[in-house]
Amino acid sequence: HGTTDETLSCFFKMKSAGFSPDAVTFICLLKVCGSIGYLKMGEAIHTEIHKKGLIKSNIVLGTALIDMYTKCGALDTAKQVFDKIPTRNVVSWTALIAGYAHIRKLDLVFNKFNKMIGEGVEPNAVTFSVVLNACSHSGLLDMGQLYFESMSKCYNIIPTSEHYTSMVDLFGRLGLFEHPIALIKKIPTSDYLPTWATLLGSCQRLGNIKLAKLAFDYVVQLDEIYELIFSDPTQQHAFRYIWHAWQHKKSTKYFQSSIGKGHCIKGFGINHDGYMVVHCLKCMLKSSLKLDATTFTCNIHCNSGLF
Repeated sequence: HGTTDETLSCFFKMKSAGFSPDAVTFICLLKVCGSIGYLKMGEAIHTEIHKKGLIKSNIVLGTALIDMYTKCGALDTAKQVFDKIPTRNVVSWTALIAGYAHIRKLDLVFNKFNKMIGEGVEPNAVTFSVVLNACSHSGLLDMGQLYFESMSKCYNIIPTSEHYTSMVDLFGRLGLFEHPIALIKKIPTSDYLPTWATLLGSCQRLGNIKLAKLAFDYVVQLDEIYELIFSDPTQQHAFRYIWHAWQHKKSTKYFQSSIGKGHCIKGFGINHDGYMVVHCLKCMLKSSLKLDATTFTCNIHCNSGLF
């Protein structure tokens, strides 16, 4: 919270010096309040904005208020602000929809989405990210597919890796593992990592070792295995699960190589999984594989408190 504290401190100093904040300053402050859930401060800022009559003339400021209240969990107040702003664009609509999605009010998510379209406001890529994520977490397959397909067909929006990841997560939660690989291959960019990580997590939850192996082989081909382990600690359990599956089957050259096992040690080391670091190290020594300096360093660092 260092930066947020500094921002609020500057605001108080500015007021003490007799300077009056403008709309841009208020927008920055509202973003800070929303990011740390500082509702009381956000309400105080709202009061100042109201006194200055800025909401009527600045749609961005009104949207920032909606966003702040939704992130602080004050959806009723967010809706009141939303109803009072004179002009509502896709950003303000999306902020409100995201708030309802965050508290799993799915009926209101879809209700507001449809109402937005009814008022002639077209959704953007962020709006679809919110809606698809809501469908994913709720297992709404038909609606998820409908919204995903309508992106390009109805609104000429090219799905990004974030949209594909939501769909892969949706299929994975429902155990429909025949779809994700084909879907991932359609991603128009090289930003595959979050999508693969999501798929691996689904494999771990539902025990699909076969697809986990296939997914991991794709990641290895992309030379992104270390980045996957390093960048997403939440996938540690999935990775540990897959490691044991492969060790049992002895079915991949990657995990039997010094590079593969070295990456495993680094990945588990980053997540402070001392047991698995030692396990991987023993496997390497047993297989007479070479250990590089980084592997030794990671092992010593991770297990420094074990001896």
